[in-house]
This record gives sequence, C-alpha cells and structure tokens, in this order.
Amino acid sequence: LINITGCVFDFKLLFTVTLSLPLEVVVQVGCVMIMRAVLVVLSIVGCVVASFSLDGEKVSSSSLPHKNEDTHVFVEDDAVKKIKFGHGMLEHFQLQNGFLNLNHGSFGATPKAVSEAQQQYTLQMEARPDDWFRGGYQRLLGDAKFTLAQYVNASNDDIVFVENASGGVNAVLRSLSLTEDDTIALLSCAYPMVTNTATFLQSHHRGELISIPIQYPVSDEMDVVNTIRKFLIAAKSIPTLLSISHIVSTPAVILPVGEIASMAKSLGVKYVFVDGAHALGQIHIDIGELQAKGIDFYTGNGHKWLYSPKGSAFLWVSPSLQASVVPTVVSSDFAPTQYLRDFLYTGTRDYTPFVTIADAFTFRDSVGGDEAIRNYIVDLARWATTYLVGRWKTEAAAVPLNMTGAMATVRLPTQNSQLAFSLITWLVEQHDIQIVVFKMIRPAACNNNTNNSNNIDNTMACSSKWVIPRHVSKGATSFLMVNSRLTSDKLESTATTTGGGIPTESSGVTVHGSGEEESFWVRLSAQIYIEEKDFVRLADLIDDYLKEATTTTTPTY
Repeated sequence: LINITGCVFDFKLLFTVTLSLPLEVVVQVGCVMIMRAVLVVLSIVGCVVASFSLDGEKVSSSSLPHKNEDTHVFVEDDAVKKIKFGHGMLEHFQLQNGFLNLNHGSFGATPKAVSEAQQQYTLQMEARPDDWFRGGYQRLLGDAKFTLAQYVNASNDDIVFVENASGGVNAVLRSLSLTEDDTIALLSCAYPMVTNTATFLQSHHRGELISIPIQYPVSDEMDVVNTIRKFLIAAKSIPTLLSISHIVSTPAVILPVGEIASMAKSLGVKYVFVDGAHALGQIHIDIGELQAKGIDFYTGNGHKWLYSPKGSAFLWVSPSLQASVVPTVVSSDFAPTQYLRDFLYTGTRDYTPFVTIADAFTFRDSVGGDEAIRNYIVDLARWATTYLVGRWKTEAAAVPLNMTGAMATVRLPTQNSQLAFSLITWLVEQHDIQIVVFKMIRPAACNNNTNNSNNIDNTMACSSKWVIPRHVSKGATSFLMVNSRLTSDKLESTATTTGGGIPTESSGVTVHGSGEEESFWVRLSAQIYIEEKDFVRLADLIDDYLKEATTTTTPTY
C-alpha cells in the first residue's frame, strides 16, 4: 500500500511540475516511480505464492509423522492437518455428557457421522421399500464388502455379512455335520456364547465338548501354543474342531491364532475356527496369512472397534467349505450350496448396518486413519496396564505387552468378591464410569499343594496362576445386572449386584469351602476419546473406595 501511494504521488509530481524542474530531477523522480512499481508487482506475486504454499502438499521437516507422548498428536503422510486424540474426540460420538466409557469393548460407540449415514440409508429404504429390498441395498453392499475384504486381506467372494460374531459362530457350528463321535475343543477362556452353542450341540448328540484350561498371567505366546499342544496330545482323541479367540474377551489377551492353527492342523484337527469378535479395528487382521496357516473360519464384529453400527459383522469361510455353511435364517431366497446368495438375503430386516460399514471406514480416515487409531488405542491400553500394575503392585493378564491390545486387564488389589463387584455399581452410580470386573480362580488342589486329577484338569500343573472358572454364567463372573430408566433429561442407570450394598473388607472371603482361591480383575478399554488421566482418575477412585472399605465398618459413600 505504501508503494502504491508513492507511485501515485510520483506520477502527480512528474506531470504537474515537470516544466519547472531540472532534467536530472525529473529523471530521478521517474526512476523512483519505476522502482516503486516493481516493488508493488513483487509484493503481489509474493502474496500469490504464499497462498498457494499454505494450500500445497509440502510441509516442513517439523511436520513429519510423529507422536507426541504428552498430547498424542499424530501427523500422517506429510499432511499439514494434525489429529489430536483424547477428550476432543468426544464431539464425534454420542456418549452422554460426563459419562466415562471405559467399557467400549462390550458394545462399542457409534460415531455421529456413521449414525447419520445409516439414517440416510434408512430413509432410502422407507421411501421406496421395493427398490431397496429388490436390489438397492445389495448394490450398496458391494462397496462395503469390497472395502472390508481389502482391509482384512481376503477375497471378496469369501466374505459374507452377519449381525454379530454370535451369528457367525452359530452359522458355522450348526452347519457342520457333527455326530456324537466328534469332539469340539474350546479354551477355558472362550466367550460364553461359544460355549453355550457347543453345549447346545452336545445336548443334541452333535459333538462332545471339551475345555482346554489356559492359565494367566500368560508368560508369552508360545506358552499358550504349548499348553494347547500338550492337551491335544494327551486327549483320548484329536478334536474335530478347535475354536479359539483372536482376542479373549476376559481376560483381554491377544492369542497367536496362526501358530495355534498350524500346530493343531499338524496334530490332525480337522477344523479351526477363530472368534475375532474384538479384533476388527483393534489389531491388524490378515485372513490370507491365517488361511495359509490352517484357519478354516473367521468371524468378527464391526460395532466394537471399527465404529460401524450395532448389527454389523462379517464371516469368512474357506472356499472348500462354503457349500456346507448356511445362515441361521433360511429365507425365501435360499439356494442350497450357494454361500454368497444365501447370506445376502435372510428375510425382511434392517440391512443398513451392513451398508454403513463403508461409512465407518470413511470416519476412520477423517480422524487420522486406521493406523493412527490403532496405534493410539493400543499404546494407551499398554500404558494403562503398566501404570496400574505398578500402582497396585498386582499383575497383568499377559506378561509381554505385545499380547495386550486396546483393553488393559489388571488384577485388583482386593480378593473380596462383594467389594470387587460392588465397585462396578459404585462407579456407575456415583461417578458415571463404566468398567468390567470379572473373576478368576486358583483350583482347590493347588491351594492344598496336591495335584489330584479329580479336582483339576489333569493337564494343569499347580502354580500361582489363575484360570477362568468353568460352568459359571457370564453374569455371575464378570458383569452386573443394570436396570435403566429413561427420564426427561438423561438415561440413568440403577445398578445392582448379588451381594447388595457396599460391603466392607471384613465381609468377604478369599478361599471358599470348595478350596478355590479367587482373584478379581478389571478390563478397561482404551479409545480415541480416552486419555491417560482417565485411568489415573479411575485408580484414585478405586484406591479411595478400597481404603474406605478397609478402615470403616460402614463406608460413607
């Protein structure tokens, strides 16, 4: 602006008083005016170049990909946009204000953008129902399935959609031609739905159920592989089917499913099924690699860690077995042995969760990308594991941190059952925090320093380790019953436990009449809307709760 003003003044001076000025002065004024004009042009060019630089792809070396351990700021692919995970991410979710969800693993939390996309699909369905059910949703499913297949490195023709991992497990187990001479082997830490399905088949003479005890803490990956190998070798017959979790629900430990499958197949196991309910979106999945190691079936949920809506999951079946697997619902469009067609339409129902899986991937890209998300939640859970073990002087469910994903599993500093389970109620009602508490036991024979095969599995050596109790419902070992009521301002929860009230330390016992010693553990989910200080706050509250219970007859909470 200064140069433009100078040019105007010089121009006026040059042409109004030229006749009264000496020639050398006129030349000087003209040169100054030309110099000012050049500066104006250069200024304009500089502004244009600067604006293009701000919008361009090049960034300085300080913007190269990195993670700041204090603020968890990620910069990816040389882009100038920085994504900060933590409480700022809450604006993308629909969680109630003030609610701290440290149990994302059970039911997930659908982002607003994903729910809005699903609502648009619902409007399409209701606007023209015939168009939707007679080809509309099927066309949209193509994109969703293509993206998902690429994500897990599987062929598009080998993947079908199911409502949840429960649907995938039931479709496979109830499709197999099992007889009473067959054996279904599960790990002692199998999810109750899997155990219940196998028990149902056993009651109908379609396989004998056996349980392989897995002890915790797990020393390393080969510890699990060798435990299963010893059991299979010692078994009276090699199982027809072995079902294993990719990530155990409780305790939340990543299992080396590829190595387990290779070992099992080498011993003669016919089918290997992987329950990947918690894996999709939490850890890397490579179906192609797992198939090469002997996996025959794989199922995984989208609603837990991928951010897709409830009712979205996938099932992968090895091509040679697809003709024998049918969905749990046989519809009007059913055609025997036509795997893809049979799962595509299972009656009039809501297919929008399947379609919206594509939008879940879009959301992940919008907040930093899949790798950044997985790195953050896994790093945070491993930090929480180390922090809580050190603070409570207890132990984690797995010794090596690489067997911990996005859920921290740590033993509580109490062996009082009522106190442990009432902790869930107190945190929900008093502090609006949701966690999972579950029980593991040390068998009676170990406490008696004997190795009586009538009391414990004959493959389990007595040690200081813990196992998930068998033949006990999930509700009694890991979760409380919650009755909810909807009020005009918010959804409130009234939680109850079997013991009732808030007990004192003296009201519990460590070893029951059966001789089984109990331990109680928390499973805590990390997520992109959670921060380290949330786990510190939780630890403070738990410590205060336990201290109050041990120093007073009647807690004042």
